[in-house]
Amino acid sequence: WVPSVDFIHDTLCEGNEISFRDISVANGGDSIKSRLWILGDNDIYVAKDIKHIYDKGGLHEVVLIDTSESGCFKSVKKDVKVPYNPVANFEYSIAFSNEMINFIDLSYSDMYDSIIYRLWKFDDGTISFEENPLKAFSDAGKHYVRLVVKTKYKGIDSITLPVYVYSGQPVLAAPTLNFPYDNYYIDDCIG
Repeated sequence: WVPSVDFIHDTLCEGNEISFRDISVANGGDSIKSRLWILGDNDIYVAKDIKHIYDKGGLHEVVLIDTSESGCFKSVKKDVKVPYNPVANFEYSIAFSNEMINFIDLSYSDMYDSIIYRLWKFDDGTISFEENPLKAFSDAGKHYVRLVVKTKYKGIDSITLPVYVYSGQPVLAAPTLNFPYDNYYIDDCIG
């Protein structure tokens, strides 16, 4: 008898161990004798249930071939989506001592995944879990800020950047208007 072949799998980001489970059923009192997994990255396994790590995200064609005791075989092929890891990044507003600095998270994740966790670590020992935190440093100079992001499918990335904090207060300059002609008039009448 020809088996009914199917499998299920985890969805996890590249670099994580993904479980594949054969949920095939033998028909007509027969049993499944052997299984062959072809995982789309040149790896092959012969076991009922397997675990595999994809080094690269993307779509991976996975084939499972089951053979029954009576010698009949059948296969199933599925495209398995393996999300890419997120990319952590941020920017910040100009920074003066004792003034609030606006940190803006520029991190992004795979279109099949989403960022669900952010951890900001500031070199003065404070932390924040906000998406775009506000933070003031009392000391001028170079400070280091680390952002860690995690996704729904266990992707993770981090970045540490220097933040330059200036002493004193920001100086606002009046705008300078430059006209191309000395005698320039605006006529707001419509004639």
